[in-house]
Amino acid sequence: MTASLDNFVRPAFASSASAVALTPLALAQRLARIPGLRDQLPLPDGDRRWLKLPTDAGWDAWLIGWPPGTRTGWHDHQGSAGAFVPLLGELTEWSVPAADRVSRTLGDAAVHASHDEVRIRRFRAGAGRAFADHHIHEMANLTDQPAYSIHAYAPELTAMASYEWIHGRLTSAGLETSDSW
Repeated sequence: MTASLDNFVRPAFASSASAVALTPLALAQRLARIPGLRDQLPLPDGDRRWLKLPTDAGWDAWLIGWPPGTRTGWHDHQGSAGAFVPLLGELTEWSVPAADRVSRTLGDAAVHASHDEVRIRRFRAGAGRAFADHHIHEMANLTDQPAYSIHAYAPELTAMASYEWIHGRLTSAGLETSDSW
């Protein structure tokens, strides 16, 4: 018998004095310690899968399953700061330096970043990373084994913009809103 996610998650960061200092990385790390959490998301072959986890208002948290070879594509989180922590396996992240980004809002077309400015980092289970509200990145499972990760955001995600490399520059390619998740 599997316990309800409400019973698993909400007590870990319910509104209290200790929640005042909570950051997206601290939330992701807390959620990553929940026994059996990844069992809530079976991972068949094929595409990535995700499960929205119950959180307090103002937060978003997701369990994501990564079959071998899957990736997100370049994207941002439209004003939400975030963090991720792999639970199982290894993930690779490509990102562009914050100093070379421009403020993006709906309709902005280009980001000032070139291919040689891209940072590549690999994260194994338990090794997480936080990022600011203007972060643009791509993530992938480049291994031949499945991976699982927890992603947390504040404020709640309302949209994610996607990007493509065109003539050596990241260019806006679309916007996906939370009603499609």
